[in-house]
Amino acid sequence: MSDNFLTEHDPALVFPTVIKKYTFPKPEELKECLFEIINKMHESGDYNDHHSKTLSFFNNKSGCSLFKNESKNYEIVKEFQDFAETCAKHYCTEVLNHIIDGKMICTNSWVNYYSECDSYQQEHIHVNSLVSSNYFANFDKEVHSPLIFKHVEDYGVSTFLHQEWRKELGEHSIWDTASIDCNEGDILFWRSHKFHFVPVSRKPGRLSLSCNYVPELVELGGYGFRVSPAWFINTR
Repeated sequence: MSDNFLTEHDPALVFPTVIKKYTFPKPEELKECLFEIINKMHESGDYNDHHSKTLSFFNNKSGCSLFKNESKNYEIVKEFQDFAETCAKHYCTEVLNHIIDGKMICTNSWVNYYSECDSYQQEHIHVNSLVSSNYFANFDKEVHSPLIFKHVEDYGVSTFLHQEWRKELGEHSIWDTASIDCNEGDILFWRSHKFHFVPVSRKPGRLSLSCNYVPELVELGGYGFRVSPAWFINTR
């Protein structure tokens, strides 16, 4: 037997995350509309401070949704909802290869407004959804931070033998991060369980629209069920 059993080989990364970008054809019209909506809500105090106290969430609370509240008031919001749900189905069926009968529905949608330079979004995942998206409504990549995805192997798992990881970043570190080059009008889709965050920006004003999606009809072999947005359940 050879003593040289520790032959050097580069480690391999398997099962990469597949993220898809689409572009909405009317970014300026939607941006103007979203600023009008959040300005009215900000005056009334109808928003949630989060993390740094300078990141404002609009429509991000139980039983609430931007699309539910504003699609009937603004044609461009309804147009974007239809566009986003169409993209969500394309991403699930043509990119992720899921078999989905019927449409993908947006179960909740909300606006994130980074009003100061210390506004940020900490690492998190989205729950109770199959895929999520982030639309870049007001975004200058020269001064605004990108959406960053984080590869974290030891989150969300319980192993028999747990050992602390080295935290330094490296080429193959479990703490690797990645971002996709985006411009205003772009919308990113990813699997909802992927960790992501937004660090502080060089200038304030970053505005994005987040959504979660599930298939309208969930089929699980021997049984299935239909899904409705949370706001629909709470208003019955």
